Amino acid sequence: MNKISKTLNTTNIRLKYTKLLAVFSFVFVFFSVCGAAEAATLYLSPSTGSYKIGQSFTVNVFVSSAEQAMNAAQGTISFPADKLSVASISKSGSIVSLWTQEPSFSAGTVSFEGIVLNPGFTGSAGKMISINFTTRAAGDAVVSFSSGSVLANDGEGTNILSGFGNARFNIESENQALPAPISTTPASSAKTPPAPMIYSSTHPDPNKWYNISNPRFSWSLAEDITGVSFLINDKPLSNPGPASDGLISEKQFENNIEDGIWYFHLCLKNSRGWGAISHFRFNIDARVPADFTINFSSKEELLKDGLKAKFSANDDLSGINRFEVKIDNYEMMLFPDSESKTYDLPVLDPGKHNVAVKVFDNAGNFTADFKEIKIEALDPPEIKEYSSELTTNSFLVVKGSTYPNASLEIWIQKNTEMPVSHKMNTDEYGNFVFIDEHKSEVGVYKLWIEAVNELGFKTEKSKEIFISVQESNLSKLKAVVTDLMVIVSILISSVLFLAFFVLFMIKKIKLSKRKLRKEVHEAEDSLEKAFSALYEDMAEQLESLEKIGSKRELTKEEEKIKKKFKDNLKIAENFIRKEIEDIEKEI
Repeated sequence: MNKISKTLNTTNIRLKYTKLLAVFSFVFVFFSVCGAAEAATLYLSPSTGSYKIGQSFTVNVFVSSAEQAMNAAQGTISFPADKLSVASISKSGSIVSLWTQEPSFSAGTVSFEGIVLNPGFTGSAGKMISINFTTRAAGDAVVSFSSGSVLANDGEGTNILSGFGNARFNIESENQALPAPISTTPASSAKTPPAPMIYSSTHPDPNKWYNISNPRFSWSLAEDITGVSFLINDKPLSNPGPASDGLISEKQFENNIEDGIWYFHLCLKNSRGWGAISHFRFNIDARVPADFTINFSSKEELLKDGLKAKFSANDDLSGINRFEVKIDNYEMMLFPDSESKTYDLPVLDPGKHNVAVKVFDNAGNFTADFKEIKIEALDPPEIKEYSSELTTNSFLVVKGSTYPNASLEIWIQKNTEMPVSHKMNTDEYGNFVFIDEHKSEVGVYKLWIEAVNELGFKTEKSKEIFISVQESNLSKLKAVVTDLMVIVSILISSVLFLAFFVLFMIKKIKLSKRKLRKEVHEAEDSLEKAFSALYEDMAEQLESLEKIGSKRELTKEEEKIKKKFKDNLKIAENFIRKEIEDIEKEI
């Protein structure tokens, strides 16, 4: 409920603020005419500087409203996209209480819009945002406000903006050595040499820090110059003295100069005497940052705000510039130094991770440290209710709880098959009810749940539960009826097949008998014909013997043959007839 109320309040404030913009415009015109409002400005700091190509630097956006409290400001900042790019925007240390438009950037512009709650802000340096630029190409880069407004905390939203403060930065190429600003001490007499213009290839910008302890300076010599005198000390204004150090146009200091703020003093001499003195400031910081510490969020802090790192280091001279962070195989992250020293890190999977951090000061010195961070998995989802036994006609229902508004992945595996995932979210209290819309098949199922909370951190895997799915009674009855119908169908088919086979065999046998009977009759006819032929032949033989017996008395041998013919003929006739009768009986 607190989240909802906060969101509604934020929405209402923004709507009111939007509706009031038109009124603010009218009021601004009215009070401009009447001259009743106090002035305010939006400006950038620093407003100048020189940087190398590829170098990063930070520009702070401030509001100044010293005489009247302000409670809202908005602005659009333009910059040359071919020379500068925005690496990030920081809200750390901002006076803004509520952002009606989150700070954002695109190619060439940065926008912001925020409210400072009652009693508002009064002062000359109210920080709005910090813009972290990276240089891209050499040349002048003008960073300026293209539009903006500052509203008074007067109950009417009067626009009290009177002007803008813009910035110009010089971006140098790697080999470019530009003249640096110098201060001068006028010459004591006329027509002596003017203050020389000093150049430094090692320390070109007097406002920046360098880690080079052997500075190099150069200058031009006119034809009438007869002497050169120089001095290095820690005083802004000094006279290098009347003794000439030689007729030289450059000087490289070989002995290491200690860390600190130093000044190079130079004057030239001609026939009229010593001329004006130039004073060139240069800053040396060759020491790495000290007292470097790294701390990460605890598990409790992780649940509340996500993974954060707190880096701390000291540098008494040039100051801390940035932290570079490399986690495992992630891309390197760059964090500009901030007052809170606390930075958001990406969401990491549970387990151990190697974190390498470098801290750089404004002179380019750095020190590194390595830490191993262990991300503990969040507590696993709790499965509170489920049925361990189901039938094929019922649905799987699982109830449980975990973190509010978490993303769930529910895994279901049947027997040894590949698991299948289902996704859903918990409610604002962390509760969930999962219903599998597909009816389960018979088998044993394994189910477990994994979750990711609102901040993107994973939980441990829940306990595994097992669910047995059996056939329902109706399904079993259907299965029995189906089996009986199959059996009956098989029996009927078998009987029909057997009947068909029997009929087929009977028919085949009948056909065989007919064929056999026909062949027997044919054989009987053939045999009878053959026997008749044999009988007639034997009868002729007997008749011949009888004719011989009528003429004469047969011999015993002939009588014996005649008798044997008759007997054999009778036996053969009886035998053949009997065999034919037996064959007919068999058929």
